[in-house]
Amino acid sequence: AAFIRLGNLMNHEIYGYQTELSWGFSFITNMREWMEGIEPRFTSPRHPTQIYEALAYFVLFVSLLWIYIKNGSKLRNGLLSGIFAIVMFTARFLIEFVKEPQEGFETEIALNMGQILSIPMIITGIVLLYLSLKKKL
Repeated sequence: AAFIRLGNLMNHEIYGYQTELSWGFSFITNMREWMEGIEPRFTSPRHPTQIYEALAYFVLFVSLLWIYIKNGSKLRNGLLSGIFAIVMFTARFLIEFVKEPQEGFETEIALNMGQILSIPMIITGIVLLYLSLKKKL
């Protein structure tokens, strides 16, 4: 998932709202035309949400790997999967607050599609974690 988000960064897609923060990126808005030799058009500085997500996913990977290496066979079934789902989709849910809407209808709803799709996965992670800790898996 982290590498996919870095690909989104390189393709100048799925970026965030305008920002005045020093790490804001200006993205090319006419990538296809630019690749054909036309002068690029840039956005105002935007949140690099692709980097936010990639960093969150890399930190999650390293953390889960560390937990696995330290505890190995002592881990309860479903524990790492539950942690993974909770952390990954909570990070996505929160980062979506600074992302530009990807579809027009998202401007008319309270939560965007990425957030709506993250909620069932967060709940699934909580259930997995609960069942894991209760020794039902």
